[in-house]
Amino acid sequence: MIRLCWLVIVAMIFKILVRQLTLSGVLVLALIVGVPVAVMSMLNDLGERLSLTGLRGEVYVLRNSSGPYLSWSFVGKLRSMGADYVLPQGVVEGVVNGGGRVKVRLIGDVGALRKAWNIRLGENGISVGVLIARRHNLSRGDTLSLSIGGKDLNLTVDNVHMCRCQYDGEVLVGPALSEAFLDGWRPSLVEVGGLDLKGGFRGVEIAPAGSLRRAAIDVVEGLRRVLDAWLALSYVALVGASFIVVFNVVMRAGEDLRAAVLVGAAPSKIPVNIMFFGVLLGLLTSLFGVFIGVSSAQVVASIFRWAGRSIVEPFLRLDQAAMIVVYTVASVLAGCLLYVLGGGRFESFKIF
Repeated sequence: MIRLCWLVIVAMIFKILVRQLTLSGVLVLALIVGVPVAVMSMLNDLGERLSLTGLRGEVYVLRNSSGPYLSWSFVGKLRSMGADYVLPQGVVEGVVNGGGRVKVRLIGDVGALRKAWNIRLGENGISVGVLIARRHNLSRGDTLSLSIGGKDLNLTVDNVHMCRCQYDGEVLVGPALSEAFLDGWRPSLVEVGGLDLKGGFRGVEIAPAGSLRRAAIDVVEGLRRVLDAWLALSYVALVGASFIVVFNVVMRAGEDLRAAVLVGAAPSKIPVNIMFFGVLLGLLTSLFGVFIGVSSAQVVASIFRWAGRSIVEPFLRLDQAAMIVVYTVASVLAGCLLYVLGGGRFESFKIF
């Protein structure tokens, strides 16, 4: 019976505290967590894209250093040198369904495309990047109106590809169809895999794709270190903000808590209830923070995608979400503990 009464009193004090908690207080704490979470979800996608573009052997991108195009005879020369693959490409601008401007990549070798990026494309077909497909609500087998260089063709979507690379935001056109759009087209760049080109060619600019990828990975890793420091500062700020929120909650609940003491609640039990309240506040903060962070990153990515400027698909890993929940609850509890330890020194609050 005594234990039951104790539980009733504890529940009553806890209810008093929860009733004074405002949505604005939770949202303030959640925003402290949500902003770095948004950045983290974007960096996750960038890091995964870079890790998935690890190509075999030496990979180079070749361009004409004195003009916009490379010759087909030069492409043939590269093929004769025994490369793993030689992928000639032409990059142009097109219009989809009469209004949406997209980047179109003319592909000169569908076998090389499949070997390098595992994308299926027919000689006379088109493959639509997953981001373009989502933007224009396209699926495999749908009819697509594509305009390149003033020539309009109604085409059937042969494939919707997702390589988590720049091609996800582009329309890929097969060799025969490329000729139908631009008769006598020439590649503006050639991607070569598995061939040592350190000796170079006269008049050809050679960029090691692996080095560019390594530089991009270094940038992402540097941003991750900055983000880790940002998160650490956010958790410190969360301790202070939680202290203020709990202080305001207890102050608003002051009369009710005094009434609870008068009906038999032990004053020593109130700090314990504040810590239980801190667990609830920490869970709410972490859940709202993760939701705000990921959803805001998705909104920003969607806006840029609609403008044709983004191929980022933000996401948060389960282990990261769990880490955020644990650290957020611990930070909020630290703020509650700070209040409990210092509560007796506040002249305006005489419960303890």
